[in-house]
Amino acid sequence: MKIAKPYNPLNGGRYSYNSTQKPRVRIPTDKEVAWLSGLWEGEGCWYITKARVMKQKSKNLAPYLSNPALKMVITMTDYDIMERISLIMDNRKCTEVRSASKINPNRKTQWYINLQGSAAMEWTNRMLPYLGERRVEKYYRILDEVYGIKQKPFLIKEKEVEYINPLAELLGV
Repeated sequence: MKIAKPYNPLNGGRYSYNSTQKPRVRIPTDKEVAWLSGLWEGEGCWYITKARVMKQKSKNLAPYLSNPALKMVITMTDYDIMERISLIMDNRKCTEVRSASKINPNRKTQWYINLQGSAAMEWTNRMLPYLGERRVEKYYRILDEVYGIKQKPFLIKEKEVEYINPLAELLGV
């Protein structure tokens, strides 16, 4: 049985197969999670996917009802930033949404990464200490609405979180 390696955007966006090696998952550092949280809070969103009837590819199989789920999406035109997000998030696939066309040749290519269900819950839980109060409340509202998980949103005291200033690190201040 062949095991797929994680998605590698540096490899032309292809999955590569090797029968002897298992996929390696890289654990992100706290600084990476803090950076990702700030970026996702500003550029991304969390929402509920609606339940809908899904058609099967085979004509012999009956349609089924998909369950509502938590979904988190980020879209940008900066591929280098999206590539960095992908590498931090277990090499998630970075997909092209829109690109230049005959109608609008000046349009920039948009890229997106989305997570749904348990993967979205796992990453949002990692980001929680760095997210703002409004995002945390929205996350818990979605958990309650979709999964019936009732939790009180927690508020983080300033001294419990180490704020990271990327400019200070670059300038050595």
